[in-house]
Amino acid sequence: MKNFLMALFLAQFLSCFASAGQDDMPAGPPATDGTNNGYDVSGTIKRGEDVILKQKELLEEGEKEAAEEKKIGKIEKLQEEEENVKREIYEQRIVEEAAMPRSMTTLERQLQREKFRRDIMAVAGREAKIPFKMTKKFSLRATETYDDNIFLEKEDKNSDFITKISPAALVSISSDYIILDANYVMDVVKYMDNDKQSGVSHLFMTYIRPGSLALPFFNRRRGKIGLEIQDEFQPLVTSVASSEQTSRTERTSNRLFLNADYYMSAKRTLSLEYTNIFEEYRKRELESFSYTENIITPKFYFHIRPKWSLFTGYDYGMIDYSKGDNSSTYQRLKTGITGTLFTKVLSNFEIGKEWRRYEDPVNGEAQKLIFKSAFMNKFTPALSSSLEYNHSMVESTYGNNPYYVSDNIYFDLEYKFSYKTVGTFGLDLIRNTYDRVTTEEGVTQNRLDNMWQTDFGLRYYFKRWLYAIFNYTYKKRTSNFGLFDYVDNVITGGISSQF
Repeated sequence: MKNFLMALFLAQFLSCFASAGQDDMPAGPPATDGTNNGYDVSGTIKRGEDVILKQKELLEEGEKEAAEEKKIGKIEKLQEEEENVKREIYEQRIVEEAAMPRSMTTLERQLQREKFRRDIMAVAGREAKIPFKMTKKFSLRATETYDDNIFLEKEDKNSDFITKISPAALVSISSDYIILDANYVMDVVKYMDNDKQSGVSHLFMTYIRPGSLALPFFNRRRGKIGLEIQDEFQPLVTSVASSEQTSRTERTSNRLFLNADYYMSAKRTLSLEYTNIFEEYRKRELESFSYTENIITPKFYFHIRPKWSLFTGYDYGMIDYSKGDNSSTYQRLKTGITGTLFTKVLSNFEIGKEWRRYEDPVNGEAQKLIFKSAFMNKFTPALSSSLEYNHSMVESTYGNNPYYVSDNIYFDLEYKFSYKTVGTFGLDLIRNTYDRVTTEEGVTQNRLDNMWQTDFGLRYYFKRWLYAIFNYTYKKRTSNFGLFDYVDNVITGGISSQF
């Protein structure tokens, strides 16, 4: 506006100067050739008008650029606030879940969910800049549980009160150079009447992902490398090892996962995964079931849409029983689709086939179809749910069966009644089928187990860092061998704090 007024003043001044010059000249005949008595001022006026128009255009462009910069600034600020909120929710959930009771099946499910999360992230491809942030959180949870069947027996049930103290610590770092989550959880468990079941368990969880600036050699014109390392180590844990077992056993467990992604283009991503699973049973009668499993998985993603992708992969696995005879190698060929297929619904479908060859000729070979699917839906800010189905071959510790086929459906629901009260519901359905014929109580047949578990939970937040817990769990197993049937009721109450 200032430049516009100056140009206007200049044009007015030139006009006045031309008029003044005309008064000083002798009178003459009127000009008929566009001049003012021989002095041409039309060009000067025209140049002044051009300057005015140019300044007006520049002023309009400046106003547009300022408005655009203001809009971009608002968007970046909103995005930063959204990322901070997501990060806080993620950190809080890690601390909450870390202090909850864990079993091998829970760890397996968590690994599956983490793998599903990575599949979703692979769709996104390139990451944005991440400001440096370091977070340290601590939690302490104390619960009292009544279990009316601690050994999961059909008859002669043993009930007990169980006190558990669970301190946990989380250190989280995020930056352009590294993203790190390190978590430690200790469970101190005390049985009132069955003191031999008391003990202390430890869990170390680590997640590392180098940031975009940590790999400058690869972050050039043609692509980008993404790396991930995740490890869950339990030097000593006492729990039911799998859905086919009923006794609580001491063991050492470790899960290591390495992943490298090469973003070839906006449409294509090549992934290479390595998984190591280690299970060592402490009881002498179960030593033969201790094993180490190594899995190598190349996978290729084709990003059809910005939010979903097709993928195909190949697993080569080796299972080594150092003190047993169930060692084997297997291959899996699989394909599927992953991403936001529906509004607000993260989805993952995977189908394939597994071929397994055992070293022991008695076990021979086996081949089965495999299928996995998962849905995670946030209906409203207060209501969210997930649904998973998994059909797979699982290592067995029962009789002469090297494996069993498991069908698992899991559903959970979370609803926030208010900012202080949160309710949860979970339903877990499992069907285990055994290919080998066995004999129990004079009956010879293929074992078939059906299990279901339902959970009702409630959390009440006195403060953001302090909340009460109530949970009821009902578990039941029915088998065509009646001695494996059981019913279990578990009631838990407690309090958890974060600081």
